Formats: sequence, C-alpha cells, structure tokens
Amino acid sequence: MEKKLKDYNHSEIFFSGNKTKLFPDISLEACPTDLFRFIQKRDTSIVPFYKEKIAGAIFKAAVSVGGKDRQLAEILADRVIIYLAQKYSDQKGHILTVEEVQDAVEKVLIENGHALTAKAFILYRDRRARIRALYPRLKEESGISPHTTDMA
Repeated sequence: MEKKLKDYNHSEIFFSGNKTKLFPDISLEACPTDLFRFIQKRDTSIVPFYKEKIAGAIFKAAVSVGGKDRQLAEILADRVIIYLAQKYSDQKGHILTVEEVQDAVEKVLIENGHALTAKAFILYRDRRARIRALYPRLKEESGISPHTTDMA
C-alpha cells in the first residue's frame, strides 16, 4: 500500500515500503547510519555524530516555512547520510566536518524539491556565520555567545 507524504513545499512525494520514488534504487533499511561515528566541529573538536541532529535541523527549517512532517525530515536525513557515504566512500576513516554535512543538507533538500526548506536552512546558516564572524566583538561588548540555536 502506497502512503502519501506531504513535502514541506506543499507538493507530494510518495513513500512505498522502504523506497521513495525519488530514490527508487536505495533502501532506507540500507541507510548506513553507523558509517559516520564522529564529526569535527568548527572549533576543531571531534564529537559523536548523530543523524538525529541532521533530522532536527531539517525539521526546524521546515517548520519555519510551515512544514509539519517529522517523518519526512528523518527520510531526508537518511538521504543526506547516503549522499555523504557515496561522496566519501573512497576515504576510509574520513571524519565529516559540520560544513560538509550542512553542504550535503542543502544539496539533498534542493535536489528533492524542498526549495523553501533549503532556503530557510541556507538563510539560518548564513545568519549563524555572520554571528560567528561578529562573536569576538560581541563577546567583548556584551558577553553574547554565538552558540545559541534558535531559528527565530
């Protein structure tokens, strides 16, 4: 039985069993969720990698443009991991960076018809980059940290 999932951009995609028609040759069950075990943050620290953080970021961007489907965010996060696995398959032991993951999120969102969500994600990412660039001055003047995570 085929189940409809609403796209965040209000078009429809279809999810049948473990495959979407957008990726008919890739099984969600085959998603290599444990392939990446660590990620390098911007401060160069290495921390555990969690797919849930990708899904959460996608969902927050989607909600900011009217999306409500957490399951679709999870599917798209799987697609991000699959894309990254394919991209870095020849680099055994590669530790992803935050920038690589964010670039992949943008690519997957755009290529799967989620332009509004991608735009929200890109704008949020740009805003955070500007805040990080201003951080030394902000810290001196007001003690504001660049590590807040609001999407407002």
